[in-house]
Amino acid sequence: MKKYLILLFLIVLVSSCGIQKKERVQEPSMISYTAQSRGFRKNVLITKTTITVTNEGENTYEKINYDAARWIELCHLITVIDLNKLKEYKGTTEASAVDRALIAHLEIQTNAIMYRSNGFDHDNPPKKLKAIIDKILAMSETGV
Repeated sequence: MKKYLILLFLIVLVSSCGIQKKERVQEPSMISYTAQSRGFRKNVLITKTTITVTNEGENTYEKINYDAARWIELCHLITVIDLNKLKEYKGTTEASAVDRALIAHLEIQTNAIMYRSNGFDHDNPPKKLKAIIDKILAMSETGV
């Protein structure tokens, strides 16, 4: 009887560890936001301690150091979305299809996987990504 109880306990323990592992969201190691059109490209690359902003149409490059609290805020916004569905989120307009808006992409790198969104209008991101995009753009302009 003890053997069955111990076996049952081990099965429950192992299966619950598997469930917890699936629910845990990996912290990103890098976040990249790119907006581009003909003759212009803005790239914002964010890591745990730095933001690198490149404007290829204006030939500018800026590297900004920032505090860890900003990274934590951004990571919290990312945990709200399902990274596996990042490619499915669509903007409400498609002005970038006819060059009326910059086309933008969001990439989020975890230790193992690179998640990439479909293209969307720079000034009109998908609703589920709006808070993240707004935070990225604010950080790229002010460092906060």
